[in-house]
Amino acid sequence: MPRVLPGTRRWTLASTLVALSLLVGCWQTEGAAPGLKAPEISALDLDNEPVRLSDYLGRVVVLDFWTGGCGPCLIDLAQMEGLYQQYRDDGLTVLAVNQGEPLEDILELMQRGLPVTYPIAIDQRGVSTKKYGVMAVPTSFVLDRQGVVREKVLGEISRERLEAMLTPLLGVESR
Repeated sequence: MPRVLPGTRRWTLASTLVALSLLVGCWQTEGAAPGLKAPEISALDLDNEPVRLSDYLGRVVVLDFWTGGCGPCLIDLAQMEGLYQQYRDDGLTVLAVNQGEPLEDILELMQRGLPVTYPIAIDQRGVSTKKYGVMAVPTSFVLDRQGVVREKVLGEISRERLEAMLTPLLGVESR
């Protein structure tokens, strides 16, 4: 049987516990869970002006994280455009947060026919992406009129499912 130096087991156990606690800490999000107030975003619009989520208080907001090279993201953006047109007068806002792609690339996508009339923001430094714990795109958050996260959707979402989430918050019937 190998000889164990005094204190070695304690040292190994302590270092393992420290490593595990650090690993668990890396998986925590900063506050984008349903039922919690949505964190403020840190992003710029297409005119290079700051975008503040707090400017949309009083409206139901779909906060959609996306990139231009993501096919499901582009499908979601188009579906959300239809819902935005249908419900914007009832208080719906869609805010598409791009994950740090150059402004020129986004403008080119729009010129090639990206059917979006709602606001687009660019998270150049990934601050908002981190605050919301976004690990993959598309990821969407539905916020109520008080700015509280009501739903978190990982991956592509159907128009019907999104509409079913939104209409109760908007106080309207599906159309």
